Amino acid sequence: MMTTISDDYYQLCADIDAALSSAADAQETHALTERAVAWCRRHLPDRDPELAAALVRNAHAAFRTDGVSEKDGRIGWHFEICLAEAAEIRRENFGPHSGPVLATLDTLTQYLLTKREWQKAAASLREQILILRELRGPVHPDIAWAEQRLADALQWSGNQSEAEEHYRASLAVWQFSPMSLEAYAAWSGWGFLCESKGDLTAATAAFEEAVRILRAHHGEAAPGLAVCLTALGRVLMKRGELDEAVGLHRQALAIQRAFLGEGDPQVAATWESISLMTAASDRASSLDASRGALRADGHWLGSGAAANLDPAAVRGALSTLGAHAGHHLAVLLTGDPTADLIAEVVAVAAWRRRLPGLLVHFSWPASSGTEDDLAEQRRGLAAEQATLSQRWPSYPKDGEVWIGNALQARSVRDREAALNKVLRFRPIAPSEACPLSSPQLDTVRAALAPDECVVEFIRLAGHLGGRYHAIVVGPGDREAVAVNLGPAEAIDAAALLARIALAGGAGTDPFRNALPEGIGDVGADAPRALCRLVIGPLTPLFEGCRQLIFIPDGPLLHIPLGALPMDDSRPLLAEFSIRYMSGSDEVAHARLADASGARGPDVVIAAPDFDLGTPDASTRSGRLFNDLVGTWLEGEAVAEKLGDAVLLTRDQALKSRIRSVRSPRVLHIATHGYAFSMTDSATLDRLTAAVAQPDWRASARFGRLCSDLMLRSGLALAGANTWLWDGDPGPEAETGLLTAGDIAGLDLTGTDMAVLSACDTGLGDVDPAAGHASLSYAFLRAGARTVVASLWKVPDRATRRLMTKFYDHLADGRGKAEALRLAQFDMHRAGHTPAEWAAFVCFGDDGPLARLT
Repeated sequence: MMTTISDDYYQLCADIDAALSSAADAQETHALTERAVAWCRRHLPDRDPELAAALVRNAHAAFRTDGVSEKDGRIGWHFEICLAEAAEIRRENFGPHSGPVLATLDTLTQYLLTKREWQKAAASLREQILILRELRGPVHPDIAWAEQRLADALQWSGNQSEAEEHYRASLAVWQFSPMSLEAYAAWSGWGFLCESKGDLTAATAAFEEAVRILRAHHGEAAPGLAVCLTALGRVLMKRGELDEAVGLHRQALAIQRAFLGEGDPQVAATWESISLMTAASDRASSLDASRGALRADGHWLGSGAAANLDPAAVRGALSTLGAHAGHHLAVLLTGDPTADLIAEVVAVAAWRRRLPGLLVHFSWPASSGTEDDLAEQRRGLAAEQATLSQRWPSYPKDGEVWIGNALQARSVRDREAALNKVLRFRPIAPSEACPLSSPQLDTVRAALAPDECVVEFIRLAGHLGGRYHAIVVGPGDREAVAVNLGPAEAIDAAALLARIALAGGAGTDPFRNALPEGIGDVGADAPRALCRLVIGPLTPLFEGCRQLIFIPDGPLLHIPLGALPMDDSRPLLAEFSIRYMSGSDEVAHARLADASGARGPDVVIAAPDFDLGTPDASTRSGRLFNDLVGTWLEGEAVAEKLGDAVLLTRDQALKSRIRSVRSPRVLHIATHGYAFSMTDSATLDRLTAAVAQPDWRASARFGRLCSDLMLRSGLALAGANTWLWDGDPGPEAETGLLTAGDIAGLDLTGTDMAVLSACDTGLGDVDPAAGHASLSYAFLRAGARTVVASLWKVPDRATRRLMTKFYDHLADGRGKAEALRLAQFDMHRAGHTPAEWAAFVCFGDDGPLARLT
């Protein structure tokens, strides 16, 4: 019995087709296609061809929304599920080797390739090739095109041997029409494959053929020609034919600038390639080309083009931009740079450190009501995402709850992507977007006190780098100086040795494992040796200064430089008050910040009940966090010195309480800290075994902490052990862990100082997208003006003594960095080892604590 399709349905389809061919709202269009599919399922027989057409429309709309669905207990792309059903219906109705099936598979392939689902796309292409051979014969151009696309997908998935087979098949078909425009793509793909295999002769011939075809059809007016020219130039560079390679890149650059504009990433990449090829032979040309790359990067940042990037693309962009800046710094610092070039170094170094703030953290020097509202939305999403990430391994994979959690996580990511798009469209000042237009050096000088000096360490890698440089900037009209400190390999090793010696064995295994082979035993003189390498050459430049601001890089991020002994055996902090900053932007804006907007009382958190809700916990094996008696006493002492502080201990030291705190003036947390930065796999395996129980979830939860960048460092609160044991410490305790991801969800915009009196709170991985992923930097990004954090596992009793002295000096009106220096120097003079006092460092603002009782 034939079912009559209503006019209303035809009108619905017309509305859908009009929406799909326009810029209509994606969600509204998807809702229309869902209605069409539902109508077909209700009114038409099963497997009706019209249902397949409705499913294809639904897939087009779903692709626009990035929608996912659950089917047979698994989550997949909604467009993929729709097209798979549509293809099956059309196989039944029209036959497996029919045009409608081919069209459905072609759409599926396009979408899968866009989503980088290489293996799935390859499977779809294999079926397409079989259909094309049946419908059009063995040498039809469509077969050559499909074979080339299959080869591309296989090459991108890493299957070079099968990719070679299908490139050869594609080129064998194109020999019947060798000058066909579409043949250039096969020759180009074949060239990339040969280049990756090291067959430079074959790669040269392939790219030359691709160039010949494009020029025959378009002359010089083809953007694709620029791609082939740069590829050919790159191969010639590898063959040592540099002049020819540079010439080809300049030809490509002219085409790119004409067709793509000055701010296209391809333009920046070509400028960068020219700079790399000329760096060794023509420094002036290399600098000119490198500046071209940075200008193109600045145009791109200022255009708002980053708004449409997904997280993976943002990471890639940050890595590329950072590499451009690193190369430019290496060229600038070659030889003896002039004063103008040093100013350029300061600006480019600041830009390189600024990039995560522009594209990921969205930090502004000044705020407005609109930006405050957006920041509040972002904090809420960050808190939700961190909670989901920590709880993810608690559910059996593919179970109903796991799927629900996955869909919820997807919803959070979608909302975050929409918000990030708005944030990335915000105007970026030219001086922020492009380093070459920034008066960074003058801005930093103007922000310094008369007795302050900034020391920025720059670690450079690559064929021009592999060295450490220090840029020393003083106040007023004092000349900035660049100092070449020596090979990075030697300084890295010296820093690791000094770190091990200073910490006295506490948590030093990761640093020992990072030492190069052939390094001898750690000696007591290792800190002095590092001081001679990185501080000694700079001390003449410190004349007249009493305060040093260090901007560290590389392994120096994990060294308390103030503890390094000078030649007279006194630590550097005997002469200087020392604080740390993440970049010269922070120096420039620190004086402009205003902490008068603190909206809450001082909060002190100490001695949490890590076993909250677990009876007889002390007899249970695998306790990752043991009780810290000294933190109770420390918390009481600090709360007393602050006056009207809120003191949260034991079962009140809850994660939910911290979430509810809004910008306390002082936030002091005395507990266990953890950081898996640089932790070797053997140590992680041992810790995993320690917490593993018969239930697999315990080790799964711990494994999640080790693998996720934003969970790899954190603070233990009430219920931390209980949660790791797969217990339930209660809704207010949540997971019992305050991770770097959780901190992104806090509002500390009015907080004057956060003191992290715990182990390893200054350690963290350095990531192109997240920057320095330590707790200290997380608190700074959350808004705290000053963070006091530790660089290794600190002794309980010694920490209590240090903190007591620190708050005493604050009460006397000392600045934060100076108060910490005096407290540490007091302990040094009393005979305590650096392991007991040197771990704590001060990040950010150095001003005195306001209104201290």
